[in-house]
Amino acid sequence: MLIWALVLALAALVPTGLRLWRTALSERAPVEALLDSGLTVESLPPYVGALSVELEQDVPRLSPRALPPEALVRLSELDALGRTGPALAVVGPESLPAEPRGEIGQVRPAGFQNIRYDDLIEDHYLYNRCHLIAYQLSGINADPRDLFTGTRHLNVEGMLPWENQLAAYVRQSGFHVLYRVTPLYGSGELVPRAVELEAVSMEDLGRGLRFHKLIYNIQPGIVIDYRDGSSRRAETP
Repeated sequence: MLIWALVLALAALVPTGLRLWRTALSERAPVEALLDSGLTVESLPPYVGALSVELEQDVPRLSPRALPPEALVRLSELDALGRTGPALAVVGPESLPAEPRGEIGQVRPAGFQNIRYDDLIEDHYLYNRCHLIAYQLSGINADPRDLFTGTRHLNVEGMLPWENQLAAYVRQSGFHVLYRVTPLYGSGELVPRAVELEAVSMEDLGRGLRFHKLIYNIQPGIVIDYRDGSSRRAETP
């Protein structure tokens, strides 16, 4: 009787297990389909002085079950204007590089008209060659598909804190994080107006880490022409 009871109990669990397995499979998607976040420059909240804002109550549009928890990076090809597109990564302990980052000065992203503003910017120059998927997360360095024209303010004050948080979580937990970065351009513009960051931890289904941020590509005291990357000092009242 005990054996029959165990058999019946296991049989009752099979449909539930099959449903969970099918649900997990149904959430899987081709990598290319995950590159499009759905956000457009026309739908951006207006810049009102804050470098970054939360989107959709800080909940990413990525399912932690969308891909297997295995290191991966997918970069969009440059478009007809030479601009970078969305980038997707599964960041894990195996993707974190052990070597220092190399030089990237040989890469010139679209709209990279750099100029010094010594009295306004600590590191003097307006623009950085910004990684979509940071080197510290992927080990990818001088790939033109991963570099865009971003202000020092966006790079150091906007993106870096979230990249550091993601890297620290992976090191401490040993888990993987699904991460998507989307540069957002106006029509025909070479420099993105903003960058969307989305991250969700995978093995714990987002309980350990998740965020959904918009970082504006601005620099205090500077007016940027996003069409070509040229710039000028803002007029003071």
